[in-house]
Amino acid sequence: MEAELLLLHFAFKELGLKTIYTTVRDDNVKMQSVNRKLGFEYKYTIDIRDVPYHYYELSLDVYNPEPFEPILEHWRKRYERAKA
Repeated sequence: MEAELLLLHFAFKELGLKTIYTTVRDDNVKMQSVNRKLGFEYKYTIDIRDVPYHYYELSLDVYNPEPFEPILEHWRKRYERAKA
């Protein structure tokens, strides 16, 4: 989940994106759970080559990084140490 947090932070804060979309295979229950914890909202299911995928969306106005701030701070510190 740490990588996803860093990507969300970069996408919203650095790139200025307003919305992020993701698709997850129906059988990837773990990633579906991660998406929900990060605030992604389930929108619908689509079939790609007879495999169901769930479509999720996270908009900047819904995104709340506050519960994950300790993890983000940990990685900020590691980054700063690596740069030094």
